[in-house]
Amino acid sequence: MAGGFENSFRISDIVVEPASSRVSRPDGVKHVEPRAMDVLVFLAQHADRVVSRDELIRAVWKHPNVTDDALSRCISLLRQALGDDQAKPRFLATVPKRGYRLIAPVVRESAAPSPADAPFTVAVLPFQNLCGDPSDEYMADGITELLISNLACLPSLRVISRTSSMHYKGTKSRLADIAGELGANRVIEGSVLRSAHELQVVVQLIDPATDVHLFTRTYTRALKDVLRLQNEIAWVVAEEIGANLSQPARARLPQARPLNEDAMQSYLRARHFWGQRTPEGFQKAIREYEASIAAESNFAPSQAGLANTFMTMALYGVAPPAPLFERVRGLVDRAMALDPAGAESLTACGALKLFGDWDIKGAAEMLNRALEVNPSYDLARLGFADALLFQNDFDAALREMHLALRVNPFDLGLQMNLGQFLGFARRFEEAAAQLRRTLDMGPHFWPARCLLAETLAILGDGPGARQQLERATEDIPVARIFQPQALVHAFLGEREPALAILANLEASRASRYVPAWEICRGYMALGDADRAFHWIDLGIEERSPPVLSLGIVPGNDALRKDPRYIERLARLGLPTA
Repeated sequence: MAGGFENSFRISDIVVEPASSRVSRPDGVKHVEPRAMDVLVFLAQHADRVVSRDELIRAVWKHPNVTDDALSRCISLLRQALGDDQAKPRFLATVPKRGYRLIAPVVRESAAPSPADAPFTVAVLPFQNLCGDPSDEYMADGITELLISNLACLPSLRVISRTSSMHYKGTKSRLADIAGELGANRVIEGSVLRSAHELQVVVQLIDPATDVHLFTRTYTRALKDVLRLQNEIAWVVAEEIGANLSQPARARLPQARPLNEDAMQSYLRARHFWGQRTPEGFQKAIREYEASIAAESNFAPSQAGLANTFMTMALYGVAPPAPLFERVRGLVDRAMALDPAGAESLTACGALKLFGDWDIKGAAEMLNRALEVNPSYDLARLGFADALLFQNDFDAALREMHLALRVNPFDLGLQMNLGQFLGFARRFEEAAAQLRRTLDMGPHFWPARCLLAETLAILGDGPGARQQLERATEDIPVARIFQPQALVHAFLGEREPALAILANLEASRASRYVPAWEICRGYMALGDADRAFHWIDLGIEERSPPVLSLGIVPGNDALRKDPRYIERLARLGLPTA
């Protein structure tokens, strides 16, 4: 294939891989017939113009006697694979009496190493808990997550992230179907049986295309040796797959030393609770991480894990950020002193630089180092994407988001983040479509529903925005609905109800934490510059992480010509152009 499309390329939010005849959508992977893929590649190579039916037939079939029906069938297959609608196309448009054209942006994938370049994609399905005690479920989940983390450090593998693997916990789906949805060509299944101070771990590596078990191994280890066991399994998996596991590659695996049994159990429980991403889960994770550190103070992942928990709470607006970041700083320093080359330590350090210190360039460098250690680490990739976004590099930020979704396609937060990024880039129609796809995957995910309501309001769709807010009230905590309501009213030009809600939020700050940024956004959307700058300054004083989006957030147009705006951007270290 000519024109630089021989490896892979993107059409908007879809990754196309001609060599494997498949397209990776945010909601899963679809396989395409080779001839239809050739049509898509030719259209991508000539995306700057309309391509006639005759030209397509000559280029793809290289035979003058091919009927139009063959081409029409390929176009129909492509629309199905892309999830496109002929009546309202997003990707592939029919130009009457002229031919076809790709109307979505086409971008060649970077040649830089990334998880997308790995020859093998591995999905580690949730290990079964054979202990008979549901309270030990964290043990099986923890073993699953540690194996995912260790395999992801190997540059020759692309590894599906924890959230997407856990999507299949307790399901009876066929392996071939799971692998197809995740884009995986190898699947790992396993089980965990705990007895006294030992674990028995059974691991199976399977080729989902043939259902052939490539190997089955049983390991019995003391609980304190779980970290060493994960590296041992990672080595065996890589060698069985045929990946090149050189000595430098082995050195990239996390430090594996015996760990106090109490510290190990608390660490696994902490990761389990942090993965719930709820205020209650955060509190439980904090207690378990602190217990792990008390039992083993020199274990860097517990230090980094506790730091990430506090930072996530700050990002979610759960508690005032300044005191949280003070605690984070000591934890990150300790983690970096213990393991300066570990992906978890580097990611925590990069996140602190970004959201705590507002050192965007330093954060990008640190998070890029984390991705060099673990190219499949979606948290590091999301942080790196945020750093690019705050520098107004929308194309690069969206590229990183697509890479994050390739290893974690079922993470609702990442799916929503992609919609949010598209909104920051002022691609509101695409943002709304992405947020609808997110809600198709998780109808009760209220943050995405509120963001969709705001996006529809920006587009002037008042009935649609109000309908989404009404749906959100079924799931959202009562106190969290006011800010999106104020924004929807403001974007629709409904000044009085917006002001009433903002006044209520201001009064609420006397009894509970309401981020200043949430109030600031309402005044920005109303075009009330004086009050907006007052709340921007309070957000800066609070060290609120979302303030970093001041230069790109929708609704800031009324501030752009105000000298105070440039001054605030400069104070935050943001681009002023």
